[in-house]
Amino acid sequence: MVSAALIAISAAVKPVVNPPTQTIDEGASTRFQCYVPGNPGARLSWRKEDGSAFGRGVEDSNGILTIFNAHSSNAGAYVCSAVDPHAVSPVVDPPSQTVDEGASAHFRCYVPGDPDAQLRWRKEDGSTLGYGVSDDQGTLSFARVTSSDAGAYICSAQNPRGGSPIDSSPAYLGVNARRPQPTEVLVSASDPVIEPPTQTVDEGERAKFRCYLPGVPDAQLSWRRQDGNPLGQGVTDSRGILTLPRVQPSDAGAYVCTAQDARGGSPIDSRPAYLNVNPRRHGSAPTLMIDPPSQTVNENEPAQFKCWVPGVLGCELTWHKEYIGGPLPYGVYQSGGVLKIPRAQLHDAGNYICTAANKYGIGQSPAARLIVNRPPQPPRVDPPEMTVNDGDPARFRCWVPGDPAARLSWRLRSGEPIPYGSQENEGILNFPRARQSHAGSYVCTATDPEGRNPPMQSPEVRLIIRQPKAPSVEPPTLSVKEGEPVTFRCWLPENENAELHWRRADGNPLGYGVSEGQDGTLSTPTAREVDAGEYICSAIDPESGYAADSTPVQLSVGKLPRVACQLAKHCHPSAAVHPVSAQRPEVEPPEQFVNEGDPVRFQCFVPGNARAQLRWSREGGGPLPYGVTANGDGVLYIPNAQLGDAGNYLCSTIDPERGEPIESTPARLVVHARKTQTPSFH
Repeated sequence: MVSAALIAISAAVKPVVNPPTQTIDEGASTRFQCYVPGNPGARLSWRKEDGSAFGRGVEDSNGILTIFNAHSSNAGAYVCSAVDPHAVSPVVDPPSQTVDEGASAHFRCYVPGDPDAQLRWRKEDGSTLGYGVSDDQGTLSFARVTSSDAGAYICSAQNPRGGSPIDSSPAYLGVNARRPQPTEVLVSASDPVIEPPTQTVDEGERAKFRCYLPGVPDAQLSWRRQDGNPLGQGVTDSRGILTLPRVQPSDAGAYVCTAQDARGGSPIDSRPAYLNVNPRRHGSAPTLMIDPPSQTVNENEPAQFKCWVPGVLGCELTWHKEYIGGPLPYGVYQSGGVLKIPRAQLHDAGNYICTAANKYGIGQSPAARLIVNRPPQPPRVDPPEMTVNDGDPARFRCWVPGDPAARLSWRLRSGEPIPYGSQENEGILNFPRARQSHAGSYVCTATDPEGRNPPMQSPEVRLIIRQPKAPSVEPPTLSVKEGEPVTFRCWLPENENAELHWRRADGNPLGYGVSEGQDGTLSTPTAREVDAGEYICSAIDPESGYAADSTPVQLSVGKLPRVACQLAKHCHPSAAVHPVSAQRPEVEPPEQFVNEGDPVRFQCFVPGNARAQLRWSREGGGPLPYGVTANGDGVLYIPNAQLGDAGNYLCSTIDPERGEPIESTPARLVVHARKTQTPSFH
């Protein structure tokens, strides 16, 4: 354990220390604050009571004694001394300012009660004023600030009646590195990277810059000042780390890191890193305290920080975000030194700084840190429901707000894996061609890759596959007599452009004389017994190519007695010359068109007489062509059609009553000559 007791001793003024005693664990850090009630200009300094030097990690700055990473050797009594300055020193306004590179800046110097004082500005380190810097009657002006202008400036006042010049407290100018505009070329991936690119520290504090060359871990790295001056006393450059253990105003300025690839190549310079130094002043800026130093809340919970200057009432206090002048987030407000955050959001997290000003400068509190935790968020999905046509693509997206590293996976609501034909990648569930088997509900699961939170499941998403509408048909059933006309009609409501086609339900081709109309009709002027059966209409959407079938329609064809047929006008003329018992052979198909060399097959049959003896011949009584087979089963087969095979063929059977042949309607064969390819010459 480390114990530190503070005893305030002063002959003229009595400083106050807060807290007077602290007991901390070894390795922890602590801070003591010293101030003089009613005398904010008192000069404050700390020392160990036994006269020994401060140990490592102990800093004295503006009345605040800070012990970092305490050791047992730090235990003991510390004394704060205060001295009230008597001399009337020049006053500088503002005591410090930080501007962007390229902007203008001004400092004003005056001696209270002595308007005739002769005033002159100089750089604290003795170097000459920069180009474009003017000193006119106590006003120091910078037309266009450059990185080399950063540092401390002293205003010296000389009484025209004599006496020694009196120096002001240093006025400090900080310079922010110029950020590249959108049209400028940014640092390439092969340039050295500096972290941080800019930092501002108080005099006597520690500063550190890190340099590295992406992708080249063994690069040789070295630091230098951009103005060519050597690195300050105690500054170390090791393996890309530039460390300034106790920053002095002379350390302010721009630093450049040079990287050299060990495998060869030219050295590469980084963009300048800027160090701004707030100098220690002879007077004392207000010393501020905050409570609490750190606070952790959940998202949407309230948070509050309090700031005050010990011993000073009615001081004007101002809160800032991250840096002096940094705006407060929307919804965050301050009143009487109290910073209030009614509903903390993730973007509210960070450091808040409280400031107060007097003639010696701007006092700055330690940073009050706000940590905002977001409770684990369930994954979100979009869209919640999607309806697509069969075969169309479909896609769902899953993500966790504010957590791009979450691992996302999809599954069916039942827990089964996603079906065949679907894909998932980085939270995207994709169906290149959605099918009916893909319809259903799916959920997305988010898993924390670090295992801090349990897996969380999204709401369900639903995929609906829209089936093509079936066409309508009428009549659903139709009964006719042999030789009567038949008409069925098919149409697709709400889609007049659909392509409509008819087919037999048994897969056989449409019979002779049965035709489809472009208006969706199926008709024949003379129904035959072989036309009986079921027929289906298919509707094809020309845009999507999807087809849908109607419910089958039923056609019944009744036999017409031959006597009645002879009296009927729709009978075939040849039917009246035969007795009732005679049946005319029929041929399927009645007509064929083939290319030369293609096979040909005609089927002949006598309706109602499967045992009829059938014979094929060419019309006119000529013999069948060479290679043509015609057996008694009624099949005429030509394995390799030639141009000479074209013509009409007759199928006949013998009337058992009269013993005379009965011939079919001629079956027509058309043979197209095979096209010969004419050789091309190039």
